[in-house]
Amino acid sequence: MSRPAPVEESLIGPQASGQPQVTVTLLYPFTITGNFGARGASAKVSLTLTGFGPLWALGLQGVALASTVHPAWLEPLAEWPEVKDVALHLINVGEMSDFDREWVRALSEATGWDEDDIVDDLKGTTVDPSLRAAKYAQLFNKYYSASMEHYNSGDLEQADEKLYAAVLALIKYDAARRGTPIAHWSYGKVASYVSNNASREVREDLSMLLKTVHELHEFFYEGCPDQTTCRNDIDVALTLLKRLTGKLLSG
Repeated sequence: MSRPAPVEESLIGPQASGQPQVTVTLLYPFTITGNFGARGASAKVSLTLTGFGPLWALGLQGVALASTVHPAWLEPLAEWPEVKDVALHLINVGEMSDFDREWVRALSEATGWDEDDIVDDLKGTTVDPSLRAAKYAQLFNKYYSASMEHYNSGDLEQADEKLYAAVLALIKYDAARRGTPIAHWSYGKVASYVSNNASREVREDLSMLLKTVHELHEFFYEGCPDQTTCRNDIDVALTLLKRLTGKLLSG
């Protein structure tokens, strides 16, 4: 179910010296009440916000507040209103409903990411993507290490899935450094980013890497055709990663 467009409310108290002006940008309509009863330079503002959106209930006295969520940060969720609802519910409430859990589980299966990492990423939806770049670098290292552990132990299907998760995190890292959010549960959206936004220096190898690990992701659910095919695809992906990580993670 879609929700109303962002609304901006400007609340201005009595026009007295030192009187703060409070501007709040809301994702969804709130109930807003303001008390502007004091006079003169000592005037105080008390403000209460209730509703559903990226802001918690707030009480303000004598201070200005500005909270802005850039529309571009929410673009990845535009085609998935249910995911948007889950993200904003997690931001505001914290605890997951059964509906939230179903979607978090589905996104985990689509990406190979652990559910806790999906929740953390959804909570970061209203944050400037560039501020989360370091987090995605950590996730790349986490999933790459897990993939290699499974590969060395002979569990190739788990190695497939964690390698896919690692590459998605690597691409999210590259995009975040550019301030670009990506719906990484959509292979089409990730592929589009690589084709249109990744630097020309890495674009060809990164596109081939994404295609290769997406095939491995499919092997995780459908089963490897045979051990040789699975190992060969992993080796191709690792060769591409070796060429790419120095270029992508060195900045």
